Formats: sequence, structure tokens, C-alpha cells
Amino acid sequence: MLGLNRCYLIGTLGADPSPGLSSAGLPAVVLDLVTPGGARVGSTWVDRPDHHRVTCIGSVLRLLADAHAGDVVGVEATLHCAAPGSPPELRAVALLFHRPLPRPGDPRG
Repeated sequence: MLGLNRCYLIGTLGADPSPGLSSAGLPAVVLDLVTPGGARVGSTWVDRPDHHRVTCIGSVLRLLADAHAGDVVGVEATLHCAAPGSPPELRAVALLFHRPLPRPGDPRG
């Protein structure tokens, strides 16, 4: 099925990317992309980050080989359904940017 609902997500990685398979059975890396969010509790708003499970395949997969938890990432993604009745998959189609956090011993940080 064709991709629907193109979106742009910018956030931090909640965990190191994990290897896996896409819904189509292709080699993939799965990101836990955390974006700011909020929820109303009674009459007040509280911070409640949103976690997005994003599947990366192809060239995006190779570009995120050195990504780690805490890095800031921006992706362009589409919503895919592999088969009728299967859960939708948020699939990264392009990496907009990857800004790694400074690591110990890194001369840039």
C-alpha cells in the first residue's frame, strides 16, 4: 500500500537504535524518537513526552549507524500498512539531520 500521512519528526533518541525487520521483512533499524508533548490533568497541563517508533530502511538505515540515545534526530516519515488488518508502521523516508551528543574524549565536545 502506498505511504500516507507524510510527517516530519524532530526529537531525541530515547534509546540506542535497535536492529530489526520492517513490516515488509526488510532489514531495518527501529528508533524510539521522543518528542515534547503534554496532557491535561484536571485543570492543569503536565509535560508528557510522546514516544514514536520509527522504522528506518535503505539509505536512512546506513546514515544512522553511529546514532545513540540522547542524539537529536529529524526524520521525514510516512505511515505504511503492509497488509489489511496489520498495524501501521511509521517509516522514515529521509534523514533531515543527526546531531550527536558530545561523547567523552570527543575533541568537538
